[in-house]
Amino acid sequence: MLTLYRTNKENPMGNRGIEAAFETYKNKEFLGWLIFQMDTALLEDEYCIDEEGLKKFEFKGLQPDEKF
Repeated sequence: MLTLYRTNKENPMGNRGIEAAFETYKNKEFLGWLIFQMDTALLEDEYCIDEEGLKKFEFKGLQPDEKF
């Protein structure tokens, strides 16, 4: 989980955002990152999860050698 501050015209000091980053591999070769930008308002409204709740999640996925 990442906390980022992205600047724009309306927010020159940065607009705060939460993102989840996952490494991606193919045949053990690192391809890059898969990034999901979180809609924190939606998460709080629909699922009652805030930033602290997101930090507690354990994201487990496929290992580099596994197939879909």
